[in-house]
Amino acid sequence: MAPKKTPGKTPANAGKTPKNKNKTIRKPRGSLSREVILEAALAISDTEGIEAITIRKIATELGASPMGVYRHFENKVEILSGLVERVIGIYDVTGHDVDPSDWESWSRETCARMRSGMVSHPGIIPLLGSSAEAGESVVDVLEAFLGVLRQAGFEEDAVSLFFSLISYTIGSSAIESSVVNFMVTLQDREVGEVLTEMQERYANVPLDRYPNVIASASRLIDFSKPEEFLFGLDAILSDAARSLQEKKK
Repeated sequence: MAPKKTPGKTPANAGKTPKNKNKTIRKPRGSLSREVILEAALAISDTEGIEAITIRKIATELGASPMGVYRHFENKVEILSGLVERVIGIYDVTGHDVDPSDWESWSRETCARMRSGMVSHPGIIPLLGSSAEAGESVVDVLEAFLGVLRQAGFEEDAVSLFFSLISYTIGSSAIESSVVNFMVTLQDREVGEVLTEMQERYANVPLDRYPNVIASASRLIDFSKPEEFLFGLDAILSDAARSLQEKKK
């Protein structure tokens, strides 16, 4: 007679899900900081837009609790304001070495840095001009820019020139960012292939109706290049310089 087998003892936790399985691993208290939170919010903004930013989403991305985020920021508006300041800090907009007495070169470099920041982080563009941007770093840029223009002799016209330069920079950056976003959606299609199609479309319109479009076809697809931005920026600055000289006569 075969020896009787003793059934194996069933573990007490058999069939049960371990307590920590599928549970978000929380960051230890004190590991969050304003900088870490802003980096997470900026990453969300870059990929999904500012509309996707919520306290809960930031917390989830960081493996933290919403309360952990609230310890550093009172609300979402404060975070959005911090995003603009974060980008200004990354690109050190007015922290370059161009001599401010050369107001044209100083303004050119400052606007070029602004453009780089906005093209790299287009999610902040809708925040510019809103209450969310009125942080200390933004006011610092405003003070520095107006100071350079007023020192150059623009005085009352300094604000008008500042708005002209900023409007051009933001507008150009927004258009360039939309082109970049469009290119990202092409997936497997080659960018060169799409640009060729665009050029051919311009080149094949009726000659009697669009002679200037046909003549400019090869350049029309390059409007988002940095060189095109600087061309327009230099035109604004040169015109302002001429106006300033005429007033000094």
